[in-house]
Amino acid sequence: MIALFAALSYAVTRSNRGSGGINNEDKILIHAAMDDIAAATSAGMSRLHLNQGCSFMDMSIDANPAGTWTNPTGSGYGISTAFNGGFCSIDVVPNYSCLAWNPAGGNVALNWVPNPTDPSWVGTQEGTVSLGHGVTSYIGFPIPWSPDAVDCSSPGPPPGSIVELSFYSDRTMGGFEIMWEICKDLNAKRGLVTPDNMFGAPQTAYWQSPSAMADAVCHGINTGVATDFLNFYYPLMRL
Repeated sequence: MIALFAALSYAVTRSNRGSGGINNEDKILIHAAMDDIAAATSAGMSRLHLNQGCSFMDMSIDANPAGTWTNPTGSGYGISTAFNGGFCSIDVVPNYSCLAWNPAGGNVALNWVPNPTDPSWVGTQEGTVSLGHGVTSYIGFPIPWSPDAVDCSSPGPPPGSIVELSFYSDRTMGGFEIMWEICKDLNAKRGLVTPDNMFGAPQTAYWQSPSAMADAVCHGINTGVATDFLNFYYPLMRL
């Protein structure tokens, strides 16, 4: 009887593990943690936008509230913005009442942790969060992409742009391999190409599709070297 119980326990344990010994339950919980953060951030930004008139440029410089703002310019804080492959810099003075993660703004609480490569750094427009189960991720707002954007003549993205929340992982962070498995699963369920093939033109084509706002998408490279990375992009709202 003891031997039978041990065999059954081993079988259950094996069934909960995917490729490479990755626990499927952990994958579900970590993916759910990202979904929860995206949903809470989206709700917070929507409230700030509708109730306080906060612009995306105000909201998109959000970071770990415990951090100090860096990269000051002559008239504020520099934010690099990309339109159709071109880059420009727009000066933005932080308005804490318009930051979803800041207690003075949306007060969305996240599990912030020290940067894995430099514990003293929390950065501008980016911070590091724990997703549980030993997995950490940079989190921030990448540049919203729009097919209608043609230049940098106006501050902020044009109407119709997609506001995104990014979860970034690489091999300096905890849990890269399990994040890669979640990345592959997410794209497969949406009928998208594998993450390494999303890097480049297919990613842009994805954002042009009518279903772009339906769910997250992931891209990255996993070749077993130190420069491997991945990005999850969660669509939050359309401007």
